[in-house]
Amino acid sequence: MDEARANTWQGIFPIANMAEDGFYEAAPIGCHPADDYGLHDMSGNVWEWVSDADPASNQGLIKDGSFLCAENYCQRYRPAARHRQEFDLATNHIGYRVAYQE
Repeated sequence: MDEARANTWQGIFPIANMAEDGFYEAAPIGCHPADDYGLHDMSGNVWEWVSDADPASNQGLIKDGSFLCAENYCQRYRPAARHRQEFDLATNHIGYRVAYQE
């Protein structure tokens, strides 16, 4: 297998996660190589909340995909992919991004 560039499900979801990248669930930030812009984890790992939200409907937008995205399921794991999600969904594959300058 080529070196993993994102933490996604390797195998047939939900039957078998081969964890070829070394992670069954969320991976530590920055453990995969940076992209051509020097950015880490721009897709995969956990869905990320984005600023567009509709509190009146109890929904917000998430993007990027998660460690549960596989070739046979949830094929929208890319930075431009967004979809609605309820704020009160209890799950371990949605998070947020914190950006800072070193």
